[in-house]
Amino acid sequence: MQQALARLPFGEQSAVPALASISTMRSSSFDPHGPVPKCLRLSDSSLKAMEVHIKNVGLEHHRFTYSVKDQILSYEAQPDRAFQLFTQLGIHIPADSERDVQSKMSIQKTDKKALQNEKTRATRHIQCQCGTDNTAGRHASKKRQMPWKNVGCLVWVKLVTVHEPEHGNMIAIDEISGILDHSEACSNQIEMDRNPTVPLNAELRDHALALLRKHVPVSLLQSECAAWANEKWPSGIPGDRYSRYYLTAYDTCSLYRTIAQELGISQRTSAEENLDKWFRRDKPQPPSPILTESCFHYQAHIKPVSDRFEIIISTPEMKESAWKYGHNQQVLMDLTFGFSSARALLVILLVLNSENTGIPICFIIFTARDTAKATHADYDTQILTDLLERFKKSMGTNNLGEAFNIAVANTDNDVRERTALSTLWPSILLILCMFHIWQSWRNGLNRCLACIPKGPDRQAVRSHLGKFLMRLLKEITDHEEARTLYIAEVAFWKQEGRKRDSISKKQAKGALAFLKYFELYLKVKAYWFSWSPAGAIEAARQLRLPIKCIARTNNPLESFNGRIKNKYWQPYQHSGRLPRIDLWIRLTITDIMPDFFEKLKRTKKLENYYHGLRTIQTGDPKPPAQSSTLVAELSFDDSADTLSDSSLTLASGDIAACILVNITALSTSLSP
Repeated sequence: MQQALARLPFGEQSAVPALASISTMRSSSFDPHGPVPKCLRLSDSSLKAMEVHIKNVGLEHHRFTYSVKDQILSYEAQPDRAFQLFTQLGIHIPADSERDVQSKMSIQKTDKKALQNEKTRATRHIQCQCGTDNTAGRHASKKRQMPWKNVGCLVWVKLVTVHEPEHGNMIAIDEISGILDHSEACSNQIEMDRNPTVPLNAELRDHALALLRKHVPVSLLQSECAAWANEKWPSGIPGDRYSRYYLTAYDTCSLYRTIAQELGISQRTSAEENLDKWFRRDKPQPPSPILTESCFHYQAHIKPVSDRFEIIISTPEMKESAWKYGHNQQVLMDLTFGFSSARALLVILLVLNSENTGIPICFIIFTARDTAKATHADYDTQILTDLLERFKKSMGTNNLGEAFNIAVANTDNDVRERTALSTLWPSILLILCMFHIWQSWRNGLNRCLACIPKGPDRQAVRSHLGKFLMRLLKEITDHEEARTLYIAEVAFWKQEGRKRDSISKKQAKGALAFLKYFELYLKVKAYWFSWSPAGAIEAARQLRLPIKCIARTNNPLESFNGRIKNKYWQPYQHSGRLPRIDLWIRLTITDIMPDFFEKLKRTKKLENYYHGLRTIQTGDPKPPAQSSTLVAELSFDDSADTLSDSSLTLASGDIAACILVNITALSTSLSP
């Protein structure tokens, strides 16, 4: 050390080279009898005692230069030097070193100021926990969370330091002042009242975050981290005075908040604030540019301007699929809810590609009104018409100047959806989902046949009516023929009702009640046309496709609904809870839909791969590969007529022995 000092121009009074370009603090008169800082959390009695102490004794003050004498730790450890005093007080600086969880000192306030060369000067007020009142200050709480008992210790420190810009490492100490001597009662406190808060080890935390980024389920996260920790720290200790090596259940909240921050989602702000920040017209700040590209329409819920939140989403790949498979073709539509934690409804438009795989082309999301009691029912024809019209306009036109047109659409029994589609596309052919129609008929049977005792008698009626309904649903293509079949069915059950036994009368009563309900499905020809095979035949004629290529159910869309609520979201769910709507929109646009289309591409490539293998390519076939266990490396000597046994390298076992016998016989026959 002395040799190093000898090389400096002014010895120990020389400035530390790394601090030579930093301007020192402005000299100001220090008042040893100044006021108590307002940021300290003190009880009334502690505040009065501190005021008396400052008045009678005064505050301790240490000002340091950037010389080697004041700043270097390893040179003549003296209590009045900067780092020696800093270490003696047991002060911790975040991002500079790990905090000793047994330390009594806690930071109450931090102010930062930018300096030259992008460095920062920080002023911190630090207080002893043995004098901190948990019921005072801006973080006041009824229950004391601090591990150390409050015994009225008056110690507090004002610390002024200089930090590097990148990682925030402390490079110099400008000033240390305050009350630096702990009370006797504080010094006698050697055992905490409760367990301290121990942070998770930084390396283990990084490993846990890496697992979460790979969508490892929470149920496996703890076991994976425990196995990694046991390998990293074989001693098996749960931690040290600075960090913990075991992952606990409450750590997942912090880990998920970190993952959300990486996605650009602040957990301290509401979902509505995040969405408005991403999609607003005036200077939006989306975490990814694809969010802006995928947003067709956005309306914030601002009272009294609007009573709902609305957004229409279609990624570039979804829009391309809409023009490719949906324009002048068949589109499936359905409305669902329960996809996020918000009181919101989701409308999905879906098309079928050439492999009959469902591809979503649009997500329309709107929230229920504040006054609505039932989220799933808070919509009408008008809002569906308005949002579908915005989607149609946002689609623009194709290369031929044509607006986006839906020729055939599948819906469930919701009249509001069907009316909205007919309003925007007057020439559209609407097909009712065969599954939903059958479900409605089944519910009608359950209601009307309740008068018949359970058992074979009721089942016989269900079976008879089921065959009648199935013929109408799959075979009858003429409306008059359907009416004739219906009249014959009514006549049959009226005849059954004339029988004298009570069971026949009850069976006829239930069957006729259902047929009266069912007449609504036959009365209007246009309505019958939408669910009968005649509608599917007309759709095939208009689209110029085989009848088998016409979807008569919404099953592809119902399947996608289930996947987007479960399968696609399982890697992102927190213990099975529904995601916030901002997280749902963010990940659907940036992760889920890109993965969906990437999977379609891989499936297509795999299909082409198998198709190529079905045909043998012309040309010279490749020789079959030889097993490495049967290959012998033979060394031939041109001057010799025989093969040398020593030049033969064979596989072990009986096969090698047989080969050796054959080679020996061959060499004998070739000898002169």
